[in-house]
Amino acid sequence: MARNRRIGVALAFILCVTFVLGAFPAFAQNGEWEPVNITIAWNEQWADTANNPHWPNQVAQYVAEQTGVSIDIMGMDDEKLKVLIAGRDLPDMVFMAASTHISQLIEGNSVIPLDDLLETNGPDIQKNAPDMLALLRKYSDYGTGKLFVLSNETGPSLPPAGASSTGYQLRWDLYKEVGCPEFKTNEELVAILKKMHDLQPTTDEGKPVYAVGTQNEWHNQGLWGYKVNGFSESWWETNTPGYSYAMSGDREIINNYTNLDSPFWRRIHFMYLCDKEGMLDPDTFTMTVGDYDAKMKAGQYLYDMIAFWTPGFNREEANRDPDSIRGFQMIPFEGGSVWDNAMYYSGFGKLWTITTNAKAPERCMDLLNYLFTPEFARTRFSGFQGTQWDVVDGVPQMLPLAWDQREDVELWEKEIGLDSTWQFAGLNSGFVGADGYPSSLWSNITSHNEARANAALTACDRDYMEHYGLTKKYEIVEKAIADGKMIDASQTIILPLPSPPDEIMFIDSNLDIIAVKAIPKLVLAKDNAEYQEIQAKMLDDMRAAGIEDSEKWWFDTYNELLQGYKDALGLS
Repeated sequence: MARNRRIGVALAFILCVTFVLGAFPAFAQNGEWEPVNITIAWNEQWADTANNPHWPNQVAQYVAEQTGVSIDIMGMDDEKLKVLIAGRDLPDMVFMAASTHISQLIEGNSVIPLDDLLETNGPDIQKNAPDMLALLRKYSDYGTGKLFVLSNETGPSLPPAGASSTGYQLRWDLYKEVGCPEFKTNEELVAILKKMHDLQPTTDEGKPVYAVGTQNEWHNQGLWGYKVNGFSESWWETNTPGYSYAMSGDREIINNYTNLDSPFWRRIHFMYLCDKEGMLDPDTFTMTVGDYDAKMKAGQYLYDMIAFWTPGFNREEANRDPDSIRGFQMIPFEGGSVWDNAMYYSGFGKLWTITTNAKAPERCMDLLNYLFTPEFARTRFSGFQGTQWDVVDGVPQMLPLAWDQREDVELWEKEIGLDSTWQFAGLNSGFVGADGYPSSLWSNITSHNEARANAALTACDRDYMEHYGLTKKYEIVEKAIADGKMIDASQTIILPLPSPPDEIMFIDSNLDIIAVKAIPKLVLAKDNAEYQEIQAKMLDDMRAAGIEDSEKWWFDTYNELLQGYKDALGLS
């Protein structure tokens, strides 16, 4: 009798375990049921969650429910990450905005190889991102024969609902008032901005209006802001300010510092021209991201050089006056490009590692595995089923509530959590799920939400679309591409460039310091002669610092990696 009871209890236990494992397949791979908290270091300050009153937001809570893994993010600048690496004081995981620290992490035995964990705890990664794994294993093993990194947002991306997230974003109302003239050169654009500035030298509140300004916080002492225009001029960025590569054609790599027609020098000269016309924000070299954001929303700029905050001004203006056509719109130009619609064969380029300090490496892989599921991709790009999207008439699509919620940035990005923190997603917006639809449903406009989509357009949007004869905003890019005037990033092979050796990293760091010190002098030079003199001095200093050695390493490494990717992917 006792024996039968024991058998019954055992069978009940087996059935219970079978039910639980079947109901929660994310945990089935290792049987680890206890919740765990994982801390992630990310070398971008804004990502820090310690002082975020909305953390954990709804998405973070949902991830914890699905995986048993709750997370905290240590957002920091790159210098702090270097200190943590040097002191071997890293948390469980590192999510890096660039790969320049990987070699140091591997050589210092600060991160663990992921091959075995992928086999035991990463089935969805293997299933949904095979190209990424194959390419990273072959070309990003850092000479170890092992896989130490995973990337993010792999696969195809979709074009946005708007014209572009980068590009030449100009104040549409003033640009239209001066006749919407075309431009190809810095000089032509500055002349247009001067006419626009003459129309509105101050805001309605009396604040000065400038053609441009920028911030000095992001990546390599703010140098990112001086090369981001490359995205609008057919150049893709590497993980250092010194180099960019062409989006299409022969996909050549250039040295931004020594090539005087590079995105870097085009931006510097543009700012110099704006300063000569009295249209450069004098706070340009000291502004934080917050400063820039506030001035953008206050209407103090005519051209958004960074092109992320334009909706802030557009939204506030539309709330002030629903009939206002004041706002920013992307102006196409011949030879231009946009970074939208890219195919990320090996991911977006931000890299995951699991550190040797990780308290539960297998649970870190459980988290990563869930981030590579179609379910999470749909959540990251479209929100929660039944709330932000649902299946209506057999078609998954955004619900009316989502269109309303997205207008409230505090709610959408911070409380719900559908913001750039979830660059953590392993799969991209164009990844097609089992239902036959992509992760992002925003472009899936049906009769159910067509009216809502149209209602989301501002008067400024509609005026812009009417002027160019558009039925949707992104159509302006599609038309320009069809006419051979622009390209998008679908033609780009985005490469996960490896970390350079220490001696090259030392040279590059010194080159960036030289550039940061020279930029204000260049932009504020009294005339062209002084500009050229400062430029020559900067280049002499860079040659003395070893720029030729740096260039040889980057060019050789890039060209070898590019050829390898072409061969592996069968691309020309």
